[in-house]
Amino acid sequence: VLQYVKENHLEERVTFLGFITGEVLENTIAQSKCVVVPSECHEGCPYTILEAFAKGKPVIFREIKGFPQLIREGQNGYLFTPGDSEDLAGKINKLMDLSRDDYKAMCFAAMDTVVNECNMGKYTTQLLGQYEKVIKENRRKRIKKTKKGIKR
Repeated sequence: VLQYVKENHLEERVTFLGFITGEVLENTIAQSKCVVVPSECHEGCPYTILEAFAKGKPVIFREIKGFPQLIREGQNGYLFTPGDSEDLAGKINKLMDLSRDDYKAMCFAAMDTVVNECNMGKYTTQLLGQYEKVIKENRRKRIKKTKKGIKR
């Protein structure tokens, strides 16, 4: 990626910041057109995505097979094939080429995602639902085990 930026004279438009926090991070996101997360680490839900969405910024993130994504292709960001720099570059160019109205719609969709899908109420409801599912399954297994024991 560094070589691509250099070869295409993009140093003025692309900055690799590494790890930043606080006000520097907030200002950087606010001044950016989008947030690109080329990380190859397998995180469940990178906080970086939520921070970008909270600021109304689309995200370009790697596609993970079989994992439900917060990113909806073309609506609040784009997904690229991991390790495929051409695909990543294509998605960045696609976002940069959006009309002003389409870009605004993508920004609103990004913010809407974090507000409606990543809130504490929804999280709590989903978590409690999972606990209930596990409890019911364990009860079924215990009842089944008990019935087997009685038949002997």
